[in-house]
Amino acid sequence: MIIDITESISKNSTKTTAKDPHTISNKFYNPLREELSNFYRITTSNFNPEEIETFEYVISELLKTHYLALEQLKQSAKYHSNGHSFSYYVDASYIDFNSAEEYVMYLYNDSNYAVSLTDAFQDNKRMRDVIFHFMDTAQARLLDAFS
Repeated sequence: MIIDITESISKNSTKTTAKDPHTISNKFYNPLREELSNFYRITTSNFNPEEIETFEYVISELLKTHYLALEQLKQSAKYHSNGHSFSYYVDASYIDFNSAEEYVMYLYNDSNYAVSLTDAFQDNKRMRDVIFHFMDTAQARLLDAFS
């Protein structure tokens, strides 16, 4: 049985209160959300409820990062097409990148965000493999959008 966590994520995201700044609205959802939430490896036979809840959180964080990156990539397109670098907001500061590809590769491989997400699952290989799949999928969608 495959667990469709789309409903759970959607239900959690509609609770927008001042107490919970980490909720996300439906504007963050796109085909990537659907792809990640229906990922075939997340089953009740493979993961316990706490691990599935962790995946829900990771997916929402990936979607927020993806949406911010997508907006920055849209803004940078005219600069990169003219051969200029663009300052992207990543790792709590602005960093210049010469191309969209360079930024996307940094975001999902070397940024503080990617490193902390990778480090968080060092002790659980099964979960780490799924998280890596999520990150690879998000990276591929961004690269496809701006290639």
